[in-house]
Amino acid sequence: MQVLKCSLCKANSRPKHIPRSFSNTISRALQFDAEQRRKYSSDILRKMVIRVLKTSAIMCCLFAATCLADFHVVDGPPTGEVFEDLGGEPPEPDDTVLAATVFNLQGHGRGTVMRNMLVRDFPLLKHFFFQFRDKDKHILRIGILGSARSTFIFEDVDTLDRYFYNISFVDAIGGRKRPGNAFGVSTNGDEAVIPIDFFSDEVVFVLRGFRLSFRETASINQDRHIDMVSIYERNGDLHVRMKDKNGDDWFQYSIDYSLINRESIVAQGLVSGTSAKGAAAGNSMNGMSVISGFHVDFQSKDHHLRDIGVMAKDGTIEVFFEDKNGDDKFDWFVKYAILKTEP
Repeated sequence: MQVLKCSLCKANSRPKHIPRSFSNTISRALQFDAEQRRKYSSDILRKMVIRVLKTSAIMCCLFAATCLADFHVVDGPPTGEVFEDLGGEPPEPDDTVLAATVFNLQGHGRGTVMRNMLVRDFPLLKHFFFQFRDKDKHILRIGILGSARSTFIFEDVDTLDRYFYNISFVDAIGGRKRPGNAFGVSTNGDEAVIPIDFFSDEVVFVLRGFRLSFRETASINQDRHIDMVSIYERNGDLHVRMKDKNGDDWFQYSIDYSLINRESIVAQGLVSGTSAKGAAAGNSMNGMSVISGFHVDFQSKDHHLRDIGVMAKDGTIEVFFEDKNGDDKFDWFVKYAILKTEP
């Protein structure tokens, strides 16, 4: 066997070739080790499968035992239990009851104000109030749109005038309701009378919002003194009017409403008055009230407008309609409905 010598230490180095007998021994050892590892891995896998199967079997047995414990067949009531025959199917939930949530939005703004509401249905108008902050004004537009993105408008031709608003809606979930909208133009200022689609004795008209404006085009914006504002339902027709003292001015309207099944209405009412100055109030029935219509009309002539509103509270209806002096007489009425709500 050839021996190599190290040039540095002059010592003999390792043999150049490993003896065949020693190499065979190492190969057998490595082969044995690989077989042992495969056998060991197979044993672990087999034990894991057996454990999973046993666990699944135990779970199935427990589930079956639980089901059998709740199921028994006897000729009569189980011993020790009281049995009462109710004589029919259990009562169904009352689908005429409304789950009502009141949302109130108030603040200051100019021109058109937009606010968010977390509503799930078409919200019903509970009350509204607008008031110019500095003095009374001519009127060009008045508007309320209730939705997840609500819109309020109270302005003359100068949209920079600051005003205060206080608007409440009722988000009424459940029952049977049909939303609707009526829009159009009265070119000569006469009262608009619109038949209400799907109206019948089985439903009640409730306001959701409105938009009224005098002539509003690309070339003409005419704000006016105000004499009357009127929106209400009568005999299945919607009556709308906005006018000054002459009553001959073009106006545009868009009225949002809902027709609510009468079974979801506890009561309806009308509160009215004459010769009121600035504000007036009348008694109403208690409950979750919403506005079905309103009418305000100065007795003498048209005026600037500082504030307008209808506030429907439990047991009271308040109406506001005045210029800055608050001494002009007006006639009014408000129609309202009381919702059937959860206690």
